[in-house]
Amino acid sequence: MADFFLMHSVGSLPQKSEVDVPLTYADYYFIEANMRYKKWYLSK
Repeated sequence: MADFFLMHSVGSLPQKSEVDVPLTYADYYFIEANMRYKKWYLSK
């Protein structure tokens, strides 16, 4: 198994697709959100 930040992600719960699995794009959006938060926080 590859290394992931988030090990329990959900792709589409209504369609029961990719439930409780690591997802590359979930890691991407998690890191993106943290970078934006850090930029916002440091600009105060």
